[in-house]
Amino acid sequence: MRESPHWNHYYIPVIKQWLTATKDKQQELAEQMRQLEPITPNVYLAGNPLSPHKNQTVFFGREDLRDTITTKLLTAQELPFFLIRGQRRVGKTSLLNFLPDLLGSRFLVITQDLQL
Repeated sequence: MRESPHWNHYYIPVIKQWLTATKDKQQELAEQMRQLEPITPNVYLAGNPLSPHKNQTVFFGREDLRDTITTKLLTAQELPFFLIRGQRRVGKTSLLNFLPDLLGSRFLVITQDLQL
């Protein structure tokens, strides 16, 4: 089969236009990548949840989260409701284990494990 000579002269200009468009898009994506913050590795150790009795010196970081929870609970006129959710192995249960020490004796922390 032979291609029609009436339209095959469009091939080269269209290919050049496509290459220019892809090069522009590639540069745009490269610039977006340069502006993104790199993903930092997780510094927390995977394993059993931390306990305030055994791991006081190891439980570090997340001060902003701990401060937010304690401030909201201690200054609320009505008792707020919290749902702590996140990816697996990021310290949700450890945070719950340390809440009684963070909040003091005025609060009773009750946890519910919903894992099947």
